[in-house]
Amino acid sequence: MHGSLYHAYSFANFRQFGAAFSLAASHLTWLGANGVGGLESAIHALTNISSTAKTLQFRTARAALAGKPLDATPQLTALIDGWDDATRDLRRALG
Repeated sequence: MHGSLYHAYSFANFRQFGAAFSLAASHLTWLGANGVGGLESAIHALTNISSTAKTLQFRTARAALAGKPLDATPQLTALIDGWDDATRDLRRALG
């Protein structure tokens, strides 16, 4: 993938995806500070999703620069598991 194409792709996908989940975790942290309890596990899961998106962004960059295929299975699995954890924890906390 050409460098400029990679940056457009990365920004439109992984960076924005990670930022959205970071914002969600920040919002839950704010809710927790304002009296909503039981959100810690969901905050942790959303923060992990954001971090994993950043990892995927960097792994994609390395693969693009090297001209090699990317096996993103571990990161995609972590994203799926994180979503499952976050939604389960939110259902539990917010009832």
